[in-house]
Amino acid sequence: MEVKLSENEFLNAEGFICCSKCKEPKQSEYEGHRYSIPCKCRRDEIEAKELEEKRRKLEEKRAFSIPNAKLRSFTFDKDDQQDKETTNILKRYVSKFVEMKAKGLGLLLWGSVGTGKTFYAHCIANALIDAGYSVKSTSLSTVVQLAQDFENGEREINKILQNQVILIDDVGTERQTTFANEQIYNFIDKATSLNRVLLLTTNFMPKEFEEAAQDTADLVHARIYSRILEKCYPIKVNKIKHRDALKEENRQFMKNLLQEEEV
Repeated sequence: MEVKLSENEFLNAEGFICCSKCKEPKQSEYEGHRYSIPCKCRRDEIEAKELEEKRRKLEEKRAFSIPNAKLRSFTFDKDDQQDKETTNILKRYVSKFVEMKAKGLGLLLWGSVGTGKTFYAHCIANALIDAGYSVKSTSLSTVVQLAQDFENGEREINKILQNQVILIDDVGTERQTTFANEQIYNFIDKATSLNRVLLLTTNFMPKEFEEAAQDTADLVHARIYSRILEKCYPIKVNKIKHRDALKEENRQFMKNLLQEEEV
């Protein structure tokens, strides 16, 4: 016979306190001693809190890895599937990342402006963060700026290099000076020596990288691109002009809105 104790609890026929909602006991007994145990409701509550804490820590990690909030939102499930071949290749890269990481093999996403290189690179980065890898999104211009900070720059650059994956957007657009090239080479060389995975995007063609790597007139520049080609597999991303499509969509939206009835 059950005895109601409160709105949330009752005593079952064995005299154990039970949860009124899930009907599971909140007590057990061992060698004549009774002790409290979590019912299903309590276990679910604990699990939900643990999952929420895990999610919070993951998002904190993601915010550090990718400071730009918009880029943190780029995931494969938001892909418009207009370039399925590229999407499938990049998803396979993520699925094979254990093997890629072991050899420090990254990607060089290349193509013209507005084709989605940054989107795809951050889809990969977010997927790898979800999988538990340490990732840092940066730029070579940032690396050069840090190198100019003689007090804290080296420490900050080393923090970037501690990550397993380093995403560098728009390679080739940074300012070209002797100092900049030397610092970029040092960074790329250290990254590859540490077997870090590089995810790079660029508007240049691999042929231009090859030519730069063989240009004996600028040995530092040549060594930069030689290192990149040694470790990064080039993937063409220029089938769909995503930015042009978005521009046309926005223009059509404005046109329809502005041609509505008189006000």
